[in-house]
Amino acid sequence: MKKYWRTIHEYLVLKRGYRSHLSRNLDQLSRKNGISLQNRVCAGAGNAVEWDPVTQEEKKKDARDRTEQSGEVPALILRHKPEAAGITLDEHGWADTQQLIAGIAAERPFTMEMLEEIVRTDSKQRYAFNADRSRIRANQGHSVAVDVELQELPPPETLFHGTGEKYTASIDREGLRPKERLYVHLSSDAETAVTVGRRHGQPVVYTVAAGQMARDG
Repeated sequence: MKKYWRTIHEYLVLKRGYRSHLSRNLDQLSRKNGISLQNRVCAGAGNAVEWDPVTQEEKKKDARDRTEQSGEVPALILRHKPEAAGITLDEHGWADTQQLIAGIAAERPFTMEMLEEIVRTDSKQRYAFNADRSRIRANQGHSVAVDVELQELPPPETLFHGTGEKYTASIDREGLRPKERLYVHLSSDAETAVTVGRRHGQPVVYTVAAGQMARDG
């Protein structure tokens, strides 16, 4: 059997008819290099089977990406459109956890375990459970009128606002406005503000003299 063994990050192609031998070779390759292998049938000459190595780190990244993408759904519901899942928020933004899960699960597979993973791993800390996890809310970023009981604290001297270049003309003309949100989003460091700005195209960062603004009332 003709074999094409390449580097771990390339792929192995073998002709049809050698499936049992192929499986043994793949198992050996996987054990030796600590990778898992995904297969798919390829169109083209010879009806070849292409085996695409995926490292464990790549699998973890894919899982993180899927969790992050799944996290956009509760973010939309809990901050902007609770009616999309057939739920309501109380005056402080809390929703019934089981109702949220059921509303999402009506459109796609979704479980309590998935929701807990989203809350636990969310880099922006967008969500909070109550003590017994029977209720959940978004911590910030709402466009619906809720009071998330934010504690009023003196701000740092400098904060940053990240946006896209396409919005700078209106910001320069009108100042920073919350638009459809309840508050203007500010970041504690310029690097985070750049990341926020990239979501809107070419990033632009505004420096905000937050300390002086607070002293001025």
